[in-house]
Amino acid sequence: MADNGAFPQPRAMPNASKATPKKRKTGASTRSSRVSWDTAAGTHSAGRTPLRPGVGSGNSAAMRAASSEQTRSFHETEAVADVEAYLRVDVDGVLELAAPEDPAKCAAASRVAEAASEALEALLAGRCHDSQDLPRANLASIHQLAAGGCRPERQMYPGLVHLVRYVARRVKGSDGAKPRRLILPTNLVDFKCHDDADGQRIDIGLECRPLDSDVPDLPLESMPRMPRLSHCQADADRTGYINLFAVLEAKASANDATAAYTQLFKYTRMVYESQYDRRFAWGVTVCGTGVRVCVLGPNFAAASPCISLATEDGRAALVRLLVRWSFCEEHQLGYDPSIAYEPDSACWSIQVPGLGGAAAETFYTNEMFAIADRLFGRHTRCFYASPTVPRPGQLTSACDGAVVIKDMWPEAPEDEAADVRDEIKHLTTISAELRGVDAVAGMYPTIVAGGRVQLPRHDGDPRHDTTPAVFGAVLQRAAAAKGLGDRDMPPTIPPRIHKRVAMTPVGRPLRELASPYELVVAVAHAMRCHSEIVARCGILHRDISPNNIMFVRETDGGIRGLLIDFDHAISLTCAPAEARQDRTGTLPFMSIGNLKQSDVERTALDDWESVIYILCWFGVIGLNSGLVLHSEIGKHPQLKKWVYGTHEDIATEKRTHLNSNPNFTLITGEFNKAMNPMIKVGHKTLGFLSVVTEGLRSALIDNDGCRGALRPQGSDNVSSSSSNVVDTSALSLLELDTLDPAANQQDQQDPFALRVAKWREISQELMRRLDNYRRFAEEALKKAVL
Repeated sequence: MADNGAFPQPRAMPNASKATPKKRKTGASTRSSRVSWDTAAGTHSAGRTPLRPGVGSGNSAAMRAASSEQTRSFHETEAVADVEAYLRVDVDGVLELAAPEDPAKCAAASRVAEAASEALEALLAGRCHDSQDLPRANLASIHQLAAGGCRPERQMYPGLVHLVRYVARRVKGSDGAKPRRLILPTNLVDFKCHDDADGQRIDIGLECRPLDSDVPDLPLESMPRMPRLSHCQADADRTGYINLFAVLEAKASANDATAAYTQLFKYTRMVYESQYDRRFAWGVTVCGTGVRVCVLGPNFAAASPCISLATEDGRAALVRLLVRWSFCEEHQLGYDPSIAYEPDSACWSIQVPGLGGAAAETFYTNEMFAIADRLFGRHTRCFYASPTVPRPGQLTSACDGAVVIKDMWPEAPEDEAADVRDEIKHLTTISAELRGVDAVAGMYPTIVAGGRVQLPRHDGDPRHDTTPAVFGAVLQRAAAAKGLGDRDMPPTIPPRIHKRVAMTPVGRPLRELASPYELVVAVAHAMRCHSEIVARCGILHRDISPNNIMFVRETDGGIRGLLIDFDHAISLTCAPAEARQDRTGTLPFMSIGNLKQSDVERTALDDWESVIYILCWFGVIGLNSGLVLHSEIGKHPQLKKWVYGTHEDIATEKRTHLNSNPNFTLITGEFNKAMNPMIKVGHKTLGFLSVVTEGLRSALIDNDGCRGALRPQGSDNVSSSSSNVVDTSALSLLELDTLDPAANQQDQQDPFALRVAKWREISQELMRRLDNYRRFAEEALKKAVL
């Protein structure tokens, strides 16, 4: 789950009093009732507290629970980079994505939009002097907005809010048109979301509301504004990212487009994080009188050509968009209709595609342990779920038949047969090949259901939820479009496919382990499973990280490790170029070759390298630490080098650390005492986790295949002396074998390229050592119990 950082944080959702699920509606949207809060109770109008694992960038290894200032800085930097990397501008057809797919709804929306535009123009031209849909006092603010006379940007808010409310009144009063919802502005402007830990302020939020909702008509002087540094009004209003359909960012000058896009991206990222049934998002920027409508998919963002509020045609285009959003299907708004809230049982139902084309299976969840905390990427979300409705007060992970549901948008070909990286295919192969192999029983996922998610259509003919199917010609036009500042962009946008899979067993994250001994046991089990999968199935995992190794606590209190998440895996029979074509993983745990996107073929040794980083990470940060602060990372100057900087910078630092035992002790020297209990090794007393990590480093690096991690005479080498350098020794269970990297006098080839020919032998030695460490850890755990 590389999109989701290092440590998922489970969070339960309160249960309601009834245990029987509400019958799932078909053919009707439930979205309109999902986004209205009970302002007195602070709960959702559907009677629930949203199921969320936290606020802020919940799963980022470096960002969890960071201060508001640190988090804002990180998100600002991320948004700037995302605008540069993903935004395509002046893309035709963006507004057409909102046109209702149902021809009858589309025709009705056109009639309502045309009538609303005509009435608006009559009011603005003075041909009509008053209207209950747009009182004269509010009309003045729209006049000012269209004239471009709003300075500072706060003067734009009334005109924008009153225009959206005017359209909502026209939609609500459209007799016989049968819209699905109202699009309304939030009751606050320039406000802080109640579920935002960053302290960011959104100009205007747009929400979906039920058709019977009131459309307030507040006088201009009564426009609510949240006072700065005041949390009382935010708590009373309960406006949050969980409520927002779209963010509207306003700037007084047309020259501020880049800043508007950056803020839009930053806030929309939080919408993704908060709404786990989000597939894609809409957004709007208004700079002066110029409006641009954005659609943000998993791996691109497209901004429409400029719509001028100073012209009749421009105002009509914006009115038409607002009306279309009111009439279109739920999935056209970017939501997932296969995930629905069940108010009678206070949980969510999730439809998972059946295996081999079978009917979809329904599961229920009130727990989530991985969120999509990036605006672009795979958007992986994971839930603990059950095939039955949980009892009041019961978590779905504790239900009989509990499963883990994984929802993601990987890059894949539209042709299923050509999808060589399909996790479901990999897991099917693994289950078949490892059936009866007792050594790894229960250490890998078994599929219960899964496949490509399908979208319902008005004509009853569902289709696969893919970016080409959702965005159509807009995707092709976006690929040919320029970025901001006429920047050249990559000429293709690869398709993304929405997939969902339900698996057993249900594991817990590594951070819930009780000791470094349990950590080593769990990791050893996972890598034993990894080795068997490589040997028997010819499948390479390629994304070993703390998220992807979990554990199960047995009834006797013992630990069983579990290797999960094969959606980056590839077959070892694929072409070498396929084995190295993309960068996968989470920065602190990515292998050097992966970080550098080198031409060296990826092998199991890349995954073993990630194991060393995982053990070092926990050795420094600790288990059960829950939240990792920027300030905490900053206390460890060596580990910090694995978190901050460019991919190239981090790769260079890791190369240096791995190159020799003295260099590596710079990292192990930062281990905390609780994670590195002292043990007897021959005549020496050493830290247990130091022994384990150095033993694995030595087997990975100090071997006949490469003899070091640096190129000979490499400029990135550092010299270090340490009294902790351990002599070569052969021990019964624990061993630290070192070779002098200076003996590497081979040619100038990358040592990682040299070892590829011996990856199998080196992997076997790594597994042998880790098994020895595991046996030692199991003995230590037994003695602790006694």
